[in-house]
Amino acid sequence: MGDNARSIVSLIAILVVALLVAGLGFAFYRNAKSTADSAQNELSNFNTTLTESKYTDYEGRTILGNEVLSFLNANANTEIAIQVITASGSNKIYNYASIDMAGDPTDSQTNNTAIAATKKKGDATYINPNGKFECTLNRDANSTITGIIFTQQ
Repeated sequence: MGDNARSIVSLIAILVVALLVAGLGFAFYRNAKSTADSAQNELSNFNTTLTESKYTDYEGRTILGNEVLSFLNANANTEIAIQVITASGSNKIYNYASIDMAGDPTDSQTNNTAIAATKKKGDATYINPNGKFECTLNRDANSTITGIIFTQQ
């Protein structure tokens, strides 16, 4: 009977150790999953920041018209609406019909023709290369950048 009692005690001890090891394993898994989820969120935020940086670099700045022209040429037919408001009263939106990107994108040929007109003196949409433009960003309800607005000062 002493051997049976010893066997039962050994079996109980092994079972307790196994349960402790399993419990520690689950606790480690929970902590590791939480850390991995947190790292994934941080990486996603960093990726969004990096992707938007080519637009957020302009936010709140005053730039010259030649920079506006460069921005228009570099971002022609992209996934962002570009609104240029000149001192002469022109209010033109490129790439989309509205700054909120409502509707379909503007036809690329039409858009490129409109951008080319910004360099022609006398055209209603002419952008003075020496003019000063204040930049603001337009965001939707999800904080996604939908457009950039250049307003001549």
